[in-house]
Amino acid sequence: MASIKQTLLLLLATTSALHTTRPSEDPFYIPPPGYESTPPGTILTHREPPHPIAALNLLPIKLHNAYQILYRTTDSFDNPTATVTTLLIPHSANLSTLLSFQVAQDSASIDCAPSYAFQFGASTATPANLLGTLISQNQLLLITAALRNNWPVLVPDFQGPQAAYLANKLAGRAVLDSLRAALASHTFTDLSPTAALTMWGYSGGSLATASAAEQHPIYAPELRILGAALGGTVPNIHTALSQINGTHSAGLIPSGLWGLANEYPAVNTTLTTHLASSRRLRRKFTKARGQCCGANIARFTHRDISRYLEPGDAYLTDGVLRDVYAANALGRLGTVPTVPLFVYKSVTDEISPVEETDELVSWYCAGGARVEYRRVLVGGHGPLAVKGAPSALLWLGGRMGTTTLTALADVKAGKLLGDVLRGKLEKVLGEPLGGWIGL
Repeated sequence: MASIKQTLLLLLATTSALHTTRPSEDPFYIPPPGYESTPPGTILTHREPPHPIAALNLLPIKLHNAYQILYRTTDSFDNPTATVTTLLIPHSANLSTLLSFQVAQDSASIDCAPSYAFQFGASTATPANLLGTLISQNQLLLITAALRNNWPVLVPDFQGPQAAYLANKLAGRAVLDSLRAALASHTFTDLSPTAALTMWGYSGGSLATASAAEQHPIYAPELRILGAALGGTVPNIHTALSQINGTHSAGLIPSGLWGLANEYPAVNTTLTTHLASSRRLRRKFTKARGQCCGANIARFTHRDISRYLEPGDAYLTDGVLRDVYAANALGRLGTVPTVPLFVYKSVTDEISPVEETDELVSWYCAGGARVEYRRVLVGGHGPLAVKGAPSALLWLGGRMGTTTLTALADVKAGKLLGDVLRGKLEKVLGEPLGGWIGL
């Protein structure tokens, strides 16, 4: 425990010294006048990240180059908006391939976006909240595994400029328009404009990835997407919010409610109306709107969220909220995906019941989708994020033609992940990957 605390204190000291500009204060994130008339996916401006890309703020990632691209996309109401995507290009990159990795930001604050969180010195940490952007930063370790295979990796801020967590319709469009922008960036990135495209996301990242797959045939049919890997899927928002109340993950409830409030004015009005009369409880719940996922998980762990609302079950029973949950449920965001899918889910997932993923996969298959579905018998939601990664990487490599897709073996998956990276992930997870690595 002491070593973890020392690491977090070092992280805080480092970030305090660097004064990295947060998105809420950075003019780069503001689109230029008239951008609304441009087509979705249009590049509005670009730059190299102000600071190097570094995992956990402390582990620099060796890259050939990195770019941040502000691009035009479309919100949940078909209105123009703009967000940022980060393109990471490794040394010896295969510029005819591109993986879009959707980070589980799981926060209602733009200052937790991966375009910011991945920079050396970026954090929302304070002495009272040492977690800062740590949850997002951890996922850069998985991205590193993809970079080791010479794939350029695209990381969109798919929650948009208002950090609309759980606004999955917006998220899917932001992913697709990020791919459009990346393909159009060839003049300054050298990425092939005909690159083979794949997508990958776990948990909150799988929501955006699945949404992109469902909207792809209608919203961006010209994109040649060869496959999408979805892990830890959460098909039904209402069920998940009900299931995680009072658990370690209860902090995702205020994050999700405020995220939807950032996109839907009706949700904002309704949620504000239902806040508890206690000033202390209102202040604590409202503070979650400006905090990153890790801080909210820590603050609300094992808490009963009904304490913060009146009536306590309003977040599950209010008609406005239920309608918005339904509008953003997987299977209702577009149509059956034409993109081949790799879906992996723990049968003991504590965030979302596996039966709902079973139903989603069945619906996809009944509509003609090509799905490889793996129901993993051991481990919960969190561990599978790491332990399922090698299988997802192998499958994605097979789709892009850069890896021979054969029966998974521990030794092969271990090589794909990399011994050094594997060791770092084991430290983050707190246990050895062992035989899990091949699923």
